[in-house]
Amino acid sequence: MRTILLSTALILSSTLLAQTEVLLGSYPFSDGAHPTAVVTFENAEADVVESWYKSQLKDVSKDVSNKKELRASGIRVPEVAQDTMTVVCKAEQAKKSPRVQLHLGYRVNGAWVSSTSAPELVEGAKKHAYTLAVRYKKELLTAALEAQQKEKSRLDNELADLVKEKGRAEGSIEKARQKGVEAGQEKLQAEADLKSNETTIAAKSAAMGAAPSEEQAKELQDLIKDQGKLKDKIDKEAKAIVDSEKKLKDLEQEVKDNIAAQAAKQSSIEAQAEKVKAAQKALEEVK
Repeated sequence: MRTILLSTALILSSTLLAQTEVLLGSYPFSDGAHPTAVVTFENAEADVVESWYKSQLKDVSKDVSNKKELRASGIRVPEVAQDTMTVVCKAEQAKKSPRVQLHLGYRVNGAWVSSTSAPELVEGAKKHAYTLAVRYKKELLTAALEAQQKEKSRLDNELADLVKEKGRAEGSIEKARQKGVEAGQEKLQAEADLKSNETTIAAKSAAMGAAPSEEQAKELQDLIKDQGKLKDKIDKEAKAIVDSEKKLKDLEQEVKDNIAAQAAKQSSIEAQAEKVKAAQKALEEVK
């Protein structure tokens, strides 16, 4: 409902949480001025307040019309009287004012409840108006509490994601470091093999003389091919070492940034936890 769209800061404002007070007044309804029980809401919107009251009256009335004001007929309000009655309702708000005055008029057995009515009728009307007003505030504050709790859950989940991401990055660091070590070992082995290969090529070339046999020529060609492969492997492992070092550097920075992000997120969670506590306290203390 639209009440949930109100700012949480406004919902938790001290003016909304002030003691609910019901006064006796009057309002010029479409069929004339009638005495009313009046409740004031600060930082509110007349159409939102009136819409909520309509839903409450509709639940306990035979019919609710909404032309120039809310008019609930055949309604039972035990706090006022055992007989069915008519209740009229209008939310009044001056232009650019944050204040809404909610008027409730009670017509019992053809007479409007006013300051001159029987005390039990007056007190019953004021009690009913008070109960509805507090229920309205509680609904707003419940929505505010749920919004604050939802926001804290979102922050908690984001922190959990950061923790997982840090764990993955740290695991990747170990893998990248191991790959670098292995690439270094492979490069050293290939360099040693290349040196041995070059020595063998030189020896065989010297031994063959000017007219090598077919078998000797083939052995020399195979050694030269192996030499090319070893050079390619040395280049490949050298590149792997550079890539590993770069990845390590990037991952270490990622972990560093993650730790900072976790600290900031934890601070946000702690601040949000205070907001949840404030919203819970506000709901418990509404009156």
